[in-house]
Amino acid sequence: MQSVRRLAKAPSNPYLCTGVKDNDSNPNTWSGLPEDLQDKILRKAGLRFVYERPHMDRQVPLELRPPLLDIDRGNPWADTKQRLVIERSRHAIEGHGPRDVLTVSFSDCVNKDWYGFDRNKDRFGYLGYDEDAVCKAMDFKRTWTNVTKIQLNFNDIMYRQNFWDIVLTRQGADGHEEVVHVPHLQIYQRVNEEEFARRLEEELHLTRRTVANGDEFTVA
Repeated sequence: MQSVRRLAKAPSNPYLCTGVKDNDSNPNTWSGLPEDLQDKILRKAGLRFVYERPHMDRQVPLELRPPLLDIDRGNPWADTKQRLVIERSRHAIEGHGPRDVLTVSFSDCVNKDWYGFDRNKDRFGYLGYDEDAVCKAMDFKRTWTNVTKIQLNFNDIMYRQNFWDIVLTRQGADGHEEVVHVPHLQIYQRVNEEEFARRLEEELHLTRRTVANGDEFTVA
């Protein structure tokens, strides 16, 4: 009696889009997906740049000064944590292109471990500041969408040392270009600016151009 060989059933493809048809002969194609689903998938396939650093360049508002703080103690500079995130979406499945846009998120928030807070009474330098009040007054968070250009603008005025401002160009709600300076954030020293610029090129695939006052990065 002739034996019958049973073939193992191939595992199902978890990435196959079932229930979507472009036409009867070509189901489960990219063009058959609803546009909102295409957009969600392409955004997940985008690129992401993260830049973080400790910072100490913002003074606590004078009105928050504790009443019992010695008069000879100056107005302190709080420790903050800065975080810049730039995400590049994908407009087309073939890859990144000139119709992509950038979303830029930035935060500059007081370090909860700062010695000046009133809960740190046993630490050297304790100042007695109210943590909730200081964080409410100083924490900064902002997100800018539809960004098409990033500039690192050279500035040698502040503190008489070289630093670069970060300036964004985005499409406003009215369709006109809007220029935004990212507050509280500067890149100090040429070596740090070069490293920042290199990461923008390599991690976000942005195009770099030299302009009159620094470097410019665009999606095309």
